[in-house]
Amino acid sequence: MTRPPLKFEIPPGTKPTPCRSCAEPIYFIPRPRDPSKKHPVNSYGVSHFGSCPESDSFRKRKGE
Repeated sequence: MTRPPLKFEIPPGTKPTPCRSCAEPIYFIPRPRDPSKKHPVNSYGVSHFGSCPESDSFRKRKGE
């Protein structure tokens, strides 16, 4: 069974930035567990890591 994707709330006034790979507008919001870090989400509030066709290129490999 597949879980539905988590939806995040985009704070009012957050400006979109185009993704470096697919150019889709993304919003960098505070991470729920660590607000000092930012997490990219799509305009509909879902993590952009799950929908970007080039998301693997942004992931750090273990040991790097």
